[in-house]
Amino acid sequence: MVLINEIQKLSKRAKDILRKEGFGGLIKRSFFYDDKWYICEIPALDSVETLPEVDDLKVRVVTSAAELDELLLEGFDFSGYNLSVDECRERLRAGATLFCIFVSQKFANAVWVSTSKKAGSYFYLFPNDYRRKAIGGGAMTAVQFRGKNINAFTARKAAQYLRERGFSSRLIQVRADNVAVQRSVQRAGGRIIGKGCHLRLLFLVKICWIAKVPTISWH
Repeated sequence: MVLINEIQKLSKRAKDILRKEGFGGLIKRSFFYDDKWYICEIPALDSVETLPEVDDLKVRVVTSAAELDELLLEGFDFSGYNLSVDECRERLRAGATLFCIFVSQKFANAVWVSTSKKAGSYFYLFPNDYRRKAIGGGAMTAVQFRGKNINAFTARKAAQYLRERGFSSRLIQVRADNVAVQRSVQRAGGRIIGKGCHLRLLFLVKICWIAKVPTISWH
């Protein structure tokens, strides 16, 4: 039964990628090697809240698939997000929490947080010793709302959520060539604690190598 469920999950994932990215995207994601990423730790600090530069801002914290369905019934539009609604439901059922920002009812930004190994496995290939910590990921800002301080605002909401649950920090995985995200991590008081690579074959074989590091200089 477990094997059948895994095959069904992989088949669904492949169909979603094929629909959104075409055959080329499916091939690229099926056979993937990336040796340039860092693990960063960001403290869940209490900071002064600065509102984003937009009007009619709505914040929603989603902890279950049922809550997501309620937002859809209320008319909130997720069409600007790079994950499908079904993918979001799957992560929520695994125990992840979704922080969403809407302008009016149009999707503007999302950040995910996981405090369990099962939910964390949807985001990154962290080794087991990292899985005991809170993991953040899946951050995305709709193009028309970038540069308005929205993602930083959402990250502060996620930090508050983690502090209330006893976590002092969260881990995120950042590509080594993504200087913009690295700078935002640095501004939030984050530091690089590891670097590594991973290999994925046909969604099935996942091999991860990681090395803890004392420090790596920011760009």
